[in-house]
Amino acid sequence: MRYSLRTLAVSVALVAVTLGSWMGYRRSQMCRLEWVAPGSTAASPNTVISQRSDGNFVFIYLPRHRSERVVTSAIRSASDWMCSRDGASDTLRLRVPDRAGAVTILNQLQAADAPQPG
Repeated sequence: MRYSLRTLAVSVALVAVTLGSWMGYRRSQMCRLEWVAPGSTAASPNTVISQRSDGNFVFIYLPRHRSERVVTSAIRSASDWMCSRDGASDTLRLRVPDRAGAVTILNQLQAADAPQPG
């Protein structure tokens, strides 16, 4: 049997469209979007401040609107604090010696991370 170049091109195009449709369907089933209200608890989860065995208070903060550098530069606290950044999940882990300082730093982070108009 002899096939023309046109038959080969049409066959390849049909196979590509079939595989593309199938992969698109698979990808659409993997990701499910759920729209939430901007002020709901699902849109802005609560950050929990916990006390470690050494007496320090630790919390993990996920910047949502600004970069980690901009958010951490806004911290103005009298208490000592230590910050470590997790690059895989883009979270900040902060350690503060007293609970009042941890609450103050958390409030400053949230204020610096507020969305900017425009």
